[in-house]
Amino acid sequence: MDTFKSKLEQATHTPVFVKESMSCHTSLRVGGPADYFTAVDNLEKLILSYRCACEMGIPVFVLGSGTNILVGDKGIRGLVIKNNVSKIEVLGKIPFNLKRGNISRRQETHWRKGFLSSADLRYEEDVKKGVLVEVFSGTLLSFLINQTLSNGITGLQWFSGIPGTIGGAVWNNIHGADYFFGDFLKSVSFIDKHFTIKELSWEALNLKYNSSYFQNNSKIILSAKLVFPLGDKKRALAVSREWLKRKSGQPKNSAGCTFSNLTIVQAKKLNLENCGAGFVIDKILGLRGLKVGDAQISENHANFIVAGGNVKAKDVARLIKIVQDKCEDKLGIRLKEEIVRVGEF
Repeated sequence: MDTFKSKLEQATHTPVFVKESMSCHTSLRVGGPADYFTAVDNLEKLILSYRCACEMGIPVFVLGSGTNILVGDKGIRGLVIKNNVSKIEVLGKIPFNLKRGNISRRQETHWRKGFLSSADLRYEEDVKKGVLVEVFSGTLLSFLINQTLSNGITGLQWFSGIPGTIGGAVWNNIHGADYFFGDFLKSVSFIDKHFTIKELSWEALNLKYNSSYFQNNSKIILSAKLVFPLGDKKRALAVSREWLKRKSGQPKNSAGCTFSNLTIVQAKKLNLENCGAGFVIDKILGLRGLKVGDAQISENHANFIVAGGNVKAKDVARLIKIVQDKCEDKLGIRLKEEIVRVGEF
């Protein structure tokens, strides 16, 4: 009898699966089995699952929607908790002040005319009235965008078309057009290793390009409080629809962007006309379309790796290394991987 499985099921009244294939739970459709897998839909079950595993010495990985990760072919040791804890609560009106942190935006003008350019859509929301919203970490970003914009709560139109959950958006401080998710954050609640719920203010989140406090600390994000403007609903919805339309051409069957863009300083030093990693891979390295096994650098956008039907994590990892090695040899820069590797390879 599996003691941990039975104990966790008894504590949460939720099924626990043994040797669950992670390929069913990631956007790349790769990944071996997790020792244990459970899906939770409320905070109590999330915390109970984490506590139960910790008390029995079992490692824990919390999974959102499965984007932006590469799970190894040998799978994940320990417990994978699929976070389906979704809730949006408007806490009240509050003055709006966009927190534009001192982060290099690394804005990319796509090297193919008309492809993913947002320059003609950009505008500043010059409003002082805002609203405070708390969102649980398992909430889909797309759902939050739809709910806020439809109610005249603006700001997230720039993130339309980005997959994932709020937990992932906070963890990675995702960026859309010229904005970071952290620009709208007020605070984040999490559970620490002592199973205590704590809250960090914006100033303590250490928000950077594709980075936050949580990447270097083993905490489980529970919810985020965000301040959004009560802006121009009609214009925000129009931007959201157009941005979605433009992003519809992005590669499918991928984990999202593979590498971080170069900094503006790096691009200028190398005399590059564009700081986009996709530009470097395509136009400088000439690797667009390169295949390893059933993994391929997308013909449509070279910063995406797309997966064929028989792809393996080792194929994706090998392709990533080839790109990094080629870039380092030619430009003296090792591209930083955006995809998070999880499990055993």
